[in-house]
Amino acid sequence: MKFNKKLLAATLVTAGGFAAISSANAETAGSTFEVGMTVEKLCTVSTAGEISLNPTATNVNATAKSTTFNVACSQGTPYSITMSPTSGTANSGAGVLTGENTLETLAYTLSEASGGAVWDAEYKTGVVGAGFVVDPTPYTVFVNLTEDSRKAKPDTYTDTVAVSVGY
Repeated sequence: MKFNKKLLAATLVTAGGFAAISSANAETAGSTFEVGMTVEKLCTVSTAGEISLNPTATNVNATAKSTTFNVACSQGTPYSITMSPTSGTANSGAGVLTGENTLETLAYTLSEASGGAVWDAEYKTGVVGAGFVVDPTPYTVFVNLTEDSRKAKPDTYTDTVAVSVGY
C-alpha cells in the first residue's frame, strides 16, 4: 500500500505539473469595446394658462393679473427667456389686446411683478439649468394694462404671447 500511495502522489504531482505547463502556454484572443453616451442640451417650457384681466369702473387701468410658466433645462445649460406678444414688436414685452368685433385695441406690457419693469429680450438671460432631476424653475409673468380700460367699447379683447427659451 505504501508503494501505491507514493505512486499516486507522484502521478498527481506530474499531472498537476502538466496542467500548469498547459495553462501557462495557453493562448488567448481578445478585443475591447467602448461605452459612451452623448447628453444633448435640452430645455422644455410649460405654461399654466391664460390671463384674464378685469376692467374696473373706477381705475384707469385694469388690475394686473399673472400666470406662471415653468422652464427646465439640462444641468449646466445656460438659457434666456423672451416673451413676444404677437401684436407687438418682437421681444419688446409690449403688445395690444384687439377687440374681436370692434377691432379697437388696448395696450399692455409684460413684467415679472405687478407694475414692474417690462420683460423684454434682455430681461432673463444667462440663467443656468439645474437639470431634470429637480423641479422646473417657475417664472411668473404679469400683464399690466397701460391704457384706460374705462374708454374701451364692450368686446372681447385678446392677444397671444409666445414664450421662447433660447439655449
